[in-house]
Amino acid sequence: MKKILLGVIALVAAGCGDSAAVDPCLECGPNATCDAAAATCTCAPGYSGDGKKTGTGCTDVDECATNKDNCDTNATCTNSPGSFSCACTDGYMGNGVACNDVDECGAAGACADHATCMNAAGTFSCACDAGFTGAGTAGTTCADVDECASATLNTCGSFQCGNTEGAFDCNGLYAVEAFDGILARLDAKTHDLLDLVSVTSDAGEVTGITTMVKHPVTGVIYAIAKVTGVTGRAFGTLNLDTAVFTMISAVDRFSSLEFLPDGTLYGVTGAGAMVRKTMHTIDLTTGAATVVATFTGGADGEHICYDPDAALMYRFSGNSTSVMESFALATPDARTVVVADFTDISEVFGCRYAGNHSFLVYDIASQVRMVDATGTVTTPTDAIAQMFQDVRATVPAPMAAPHRLTPVSGTIAGGDTVTLHGIGLTGATAVEFGGIAAASFTVVSDTEITAVTPAVVASTVDVVVTTPLPFKAKWPAAFTFAP
Repeated sequence: MKKILLGVIALVAAGCGDSAAVDPCLECGPNATCDAAAATCTCAPGYSGDGKKTGTGCTDVDECATNKDNCDTNATCTNSPGSFSCACTDGYMGNGVACNDVDECGAAGACADHATCMNAAGTFSCACDAGFTGAGTAGTTCADVDECASATLNTCGSFQCGNTEGAFDCNGLYAVEAFDGILARLDAKTHDLLDLVSVTSDAGEVTGITTMVKHPVTGVIYAIAKVTGVTGRAFGTLNLDTAVFTMISAVDRFSSLEFLPDGTLYGVTGAGAMVRKTMHTIDLTTGAATVVATFTGGADGEHICYDPDAALMYRFSGNSTSVMESFALATPDARTVVVADFTDISEVFGCRYAGNHSFLVYDIASQVRMVDATGTVTTPTDAIAQMFQDVRATVPAPMAAPHRLTPVSGTIAGGDTVTLHGIGLTGATAVEFGGIAAASFTVVSDTEITAVTPAVVASTVDVVVTTPLPFKAKWPAAFTFAP
C-alpha cells in the first residue's frame, strides 16, 4: 500500500511539470498587449516602451510635443493618455485637422454702425467710416465728425458749411441772368457774386437763361434758355456742376417756371410771347405746354412763385406799375390783389419761396428783397445793396467745386504763394489783392490759379480775378496781410 501511494505521488509530480512554467503575458504592463505565442509585450498606439512590468513599461507619447499630430496649422493640439485631439483656433472653423478662416464680417453686427469690417486670416478689424470717429467695434459708437467746426476739415471757403451725417456740404446759390449766358455762384447770405462760368449746349450758343427751377423730388434743374438758332426759347435741363444745358424742345417765351411739391411744372409767358401773359403746365419729357390761365393787368415781366405752406400761387407783374396777386390753382381767375403797386420794388425779374410765407424777389434794379404774403418788403439780413446783374433765378445747392484760398493769410511784405480755387478761371488776365496787382500769377486750370502776393498794408482784403467773362470772380474778405 505504501508503495502504491508513493507511485501515485511520483506520477502526479511528473505530470504537472509543464503547468509550473511562467506565463509570459503576466510580464506585460498596463497599456500593452501580449503575444503569448511569441512571448512578447507591445505597447498600445499612443504609448512607447518595452511593455513589460519589469522594463520600461508603456509611457504615454505626447504627440503634440513631438509633432506627431495631424492638426491643422490653425488648430490647437491637446494631448491625452494614448491619444490627442485637435481644435480649430478662434477665427477658424473645421474638425481641427482641416481649419478654414471664418469671415466674421459676414455676420450682422460685427462692427458698429457707420463702420467698415475688414476680414483677415483668423481675425477681423473694424474702422469707423470717413466722416465718423470712434473704435468702430461692436457695442461702440462711431460718432459723426462736425467738419464745419474744424479749421482743417472745413474747406468751404466762401460758401456756407453745412454739416451732414458723415460728411458736409458747401452751400451757396447758383444764379442765372438773361443777357450773357452764364451760370454764377453767389454767397448764400449776401448774394454777392463769387465766380461764374459760361453755359454751353449742343443745341447752340446760349446767350441767356431767363429762369430755372429745381425739381422737388429728383433735384433736376429745368430752365428756359435763349439759344442761337432756336425760335422762341429752349426748354431743357441745366447741369449745375458742368454748366451744360440740354435742350428738350423749343417753346414760347416763358419768363418764369415753378414746381408744385408733387413735381407738376408750371410756367408763365411774358408780354413778348406768342401766347402772352398766360400760365401753363409743362410736360417735363416733351416740353408740351397746356394753357391753364390767362392773366390781365400788370405789364412787362410775369413771374410766379408757389407757397406750399398755404397752397397758393403768387404772381408778380409789371414795371412802372408792379402788382402782386395770389390765387388757388383750382380757381386761377379768382385772384386776390395783395399789392396794387409796389413803391419799393421795380419790375420783378425772379422770385423764390423762402419759407414762412415769404419770397426772395430779384428786380430790374439788381436788388434782392424779401416779400411776405401781405406784400411787406424788407431787405434780407446781410444782403448786398446791389447784385452783380439782373438775376432771373437762384437755386440753393451744395457746390461741387470749392471757392477758397490756401493759405488765407500772409505778410505785409508780400511774396507769399496763394492758391485760388474757383470756376471759370481760364484766360485770367489779372489777379488783385485789395485792388493791388499780384506780383505774379499762373492759371493752372479752369478751377485753379496760383498767385504771389504783393506788398499790402496790414488788412483783410478781397481777392479779385479778371477773366474774359463779363464779370469778375471774387473771394470777399478772404486774405489777411499781417505785419
